[in-house]
Amino acid sequence: MTVPTKDSSLIEMTMSGFIKIPEDSDYPMEEYFYALVGHQDVFLERFEVSEYQVTRGQRALYVIGLFDTQVKNGGIIQFLWNRPDLIFSAGDAISDLDQGPLLVMYDRVIEALMGPGEWRLDRKWSTLGKERMNMEPYPDGRDLLQLDWFDETYLDNGLYDEGGNWVIRPGLHRVLIAALVAYVKANPGEFIREPAS
Repeated sequence: MTVPTKDSSLIEMTMSGFIKIPEDSDYPMEEYFYALVGHQDVFLERFEVSEYQVTRGQRALYVIGLFDTQVKNGGIIQFLWNRPDLIFSAGDAISDLDQGPLLVMYDRVIEALMGPGEWRLDRKWSTLGKERMNMEPYPDGRDLLQLDWFDETYLDNGLYDEGGNWVIRPGLHRVLIAALVAYVKANPGEFIREPAS
């Protein structure tokens, strides 16, 4: 495997190498992320500079990988705080993966952040880069936006059932990651190019 070249964002990898990317049952996206877009320095440069084109699949894998990691670590507020440059891209990736219920929830988050309206049309925020939004200090922003409902639905939650047994209620993150992994597996041409013979 090699990193992308100046003229391509695709990884040089054989199809057999692609098929052999291992899948962790607890975090099935992780190995795909690191094998296909996790070469951060090069891919990040391609992703953030508009003259370089990344594929729909690369963008989804990169953005959802960062989104999921941030939300699992500190909730949706942490994602908004740490990655304001990906707010719109995350919504687009969720939409591209046809995740209707999660997209409705994410739209509510953005409306809480920006106010009601057609936020998808308001792309001026996408030029913020990595600058912090006006949510200083961070804990006050968490209390102000009150987005715990998103985290409770996105993440797995443990609870007692009627019989007093501890059970885990799977969160929507599982459906999102399953859709992403299925997309990656079905579209290797968006991630790899065969080595020259």
